[in-house]
Amino acid sequence: MSDLRDRFTSIRRRLGPCLPLVVAILLLAAKANAASEKVIYSFTGGSHGAQPNCALTWGIDGNLYGTTKLGGNLTACKSGCGTVFQLKYTGTGWQETVIFTFNGKDGAVPNSGVIFRGAESLYGTTAFGGPDNNGVIFKLTENQNHTWSETVIHAFRGLDDGNTPFGTPLFDDAGSLYGTTRFGPGKHEAGDGIVFELIPAGKSWSEKILYEFKDSPDGADPYAGLISDGKGTYYGTTFNGGIRSKKCLASTCGIVYSLTQSKTGKWEKQTIYRFCSKPDCTDPGNPKDGVIFDDAGNLYGGTSENPGGDGSVYELSPNRDGTWSQKVLYAFHGQDGNDVDGGLLFDHAGDLFGATDVGGSFTVCTDGDGVAHYHHLGCGTIFRLSPDKSGNWTESVLHDLGGFGDGSHPRRVMVEGKIGKLYGVTNLGGEYGQGIVFEVTP
Repeated sequence: MSDLRDRFTSIRRRLGPCLPLVVAILLLAAKANAASEKVIYSFTGGSHGAQPNCALTWGIDGNLYGTTKLGGNLTACKSGCGTVFQLKYTGTGWQETVIFTFNGKDGAVPNSGVIFRGAESLYGTTAFGGPDNNGVIFKLTENQNHTWSETVIHAFRGLDDGNTPFGTPLFDDAGSLYGTTRFGPGKHEAGDGIVFELIPAGKSWSEKILYEFKDSPDGADPYAGLISDGKGTYYGTTFNGGIRSKKCLASTCGIVYSLTQSKTGKWEKQTIYRFCSKPDCTDPGNPKDGVIFDDAGNLYGGTSENPGGDGSVYELSPNRDGTWSQKVLYAFHGQDGNDVDGGLLFDHAGDLFGATDVGGSFTVCTDGDGVAHYHHLGCGTIFRLSPDKSGNWTESVLHDLGGFGDGSHPRRVMVEGKIGKLYGVTNLGGEYGQGIVFEVTP
């Protein structure tokens, strides 16, 4: 505890009178945290990658895989074109290996996680790079000597195609790959986004656009990828589009949608919920991540803002007439989190886990320059929501991120370990200011 006090006394000297209560708040928070958090890797920047922005994936080999949006090749891209990394537990700690470094032509800035198909092939997307700098979908294959080779299976053209894919792709049972682009059709932030399918044909892939968003009231900017109900219907969210309201982050509030293929082969989109659809709305808006199912077929997600300004976790329940009913499970209040930017995860007991990009009691965060910065919104939190028998949910902060030594700005959904531990990333913070991989024991 004395080390913590000394460290933040030093910080306060550097920041001056703007930080009168931080030391007291941090010491109280350190005593109050019920869960245990451990930094298992701090990104150093440079060739080892910087600023992870996406969910981690367990490999069949028991290793963790993920991406960094920056770092790697500093020659082709000013801040690096990004990397794909592996974390292997050695018995005494976790060892990071960069298994692939992007060079711009084969992709740049991977803003999604990676998924396995088989034991030796990883798939993912980059937001930029490729022949037209509109992003790519890539495949990584492990060779016999444990190196990895990349194949670009699709490069977005813009124009009649999408551009800037953000979400992690999804396979169906037939081997087709589904995903979204934030923009398109059109080049470089033109258009409102698409949903696409990549169909394998031998060694090549053919793209099919399933749906093109048309802004308000339809939907725009699908940041997140898709999930499937296993019956042929896909679900996702858009950050913008939908209802126009001054209560949302942008001029529009976003939607939750479904896509189902009809008997004629045409894909039909249904808007199952428009955020802030009433003038006096008290529901949240602008979801950055997608939705997840529970065993009963209900959907759950998080948002970046509500009329109070701090984001919420919501539930959508299907009705018999095909409509959906929305319920806010919890609205954040700043000190316990702000801006749900990490997706959600159910554990075996039915509790929900997630992360907020900012919020919490720690107000000194380490940014990508590795220097302490006063951040009045906080460094982010890891939270749990627990239901009771009456259907009410109670929120608890598992970890209040502290920036220094710790991380700041946790991103994307966490993965659960074999013994109930949670693993995730922060975009910034850590020893070098370039983000961390953390382990939380609830």
